[in-house]
Amino acid sequence: MKKLRKALRFIFRKKKKETPNYLCEMPEVVMREVLKHCDLESIINLRKTCHTLRNFISENKPDPPVSRLSVILFNESIMFSFHSSTSNIVYYKNGGHVENRIKRRFKTFKKENYQQLFLNDIGYILGLKKVPLDRLVIVIEDQFENDETLQKLGVIIQNRSPRPLPVRHIRFEVFDSSHIMPILPYIDCLERIQIVHATSCGIILDLSKISELSQWKSARQVEIGNFWLRSPIQVFSGFERVFATMEVLKIEDVLAVKETFLNSPNASLFQFEFGEFDGEHKLHELFGPPMVNDGDNWKFGESDKKNRGFTLKVCSELMRFERSSFLC
Repeated sequence: MKKLRKALRFIFRKKKKETPNYLCEMPEVVMREVLKHCDLESIINLRKTCHTLRNFISENKPDPPVSRLSVILFNESIMFSFHSSTSNIVYYKNGGHVENRIKRRFKTFKKENYQQLFLNDIGYILGLKKVPLDRLVIVIEDQFENDETLQKLGVIIQNRSPRPLPVRHIRFEVFDSSHIMPILPYIDCLERIQIVHATSCGIILDLSKISELSQWKSARQVEIGNFWLRSPIQVFSGFERVFATMEVLKIEDVLAVKETFLNSPNASLFQFEFGEFDGEHKLHELFGPPMVNDGDNWKFGESDKKNRGFTLKVCSELMRFERSSFLC
């Protein structure tokens, strides 16, 4: 019986070895044409087929159209999505194995680290991008388990050459600013920044380092949700549109935003929710009687044709400055 098993194993190995690899034997010109018609899922799979294909793809650098990328870090898994939620790869640890799922297809990589497998794939993809991504989403579902993976992802983006990763819109669903700083300083072409707390609301977000970044200063729109801010409201002065929540709004903040609208024609809409308004009683003293009774509303700068007029509305837990041309 042992001899029979040995003979069968020998025959199987020989048959497997003699099976020709037609794909790798095709002319390079044909292979390049094949790559041009491969989507991202196919290219990622081909790179894992054998060393020959991986090296060929790395040398020729196909650039399949990818406009959106999302990375969701769970406790023992990582979801990597592109285009839509139906196009994704899931890397997860399962009894020492890594399973890579693409459109209901499963592949198991024995003795592989699922985090490193993800980092290899996304590093390759980000290295290909020549035109800006429309949207990049980073989500932290479990705060401590995947901090190391996030740091390594930041190093990959930082070391990307020849220039920073171009992204128009970046969204962070995180626990604090330490999950933002590994990524944001190495983004280029940024227009819109979204920062949302991953699980709860009312947590303080430290903007001291973030607001010093050139990416922050060059963006046009910022939206911060489920976080409270204690930062000086002047950190938003360069934006066109702002949505955020101040833990305590002061009358000095209202005057600062008013000055921003008077001096910056690009400022179009600043909306701040607040937990407390220190000095709200001074609004009527500073700005006179409001226009209507539905909350307090004031108009400013109507005679300034260059900047156009704007309105201030203050109601329950909300302050809103809006340029006249954006009013309904």
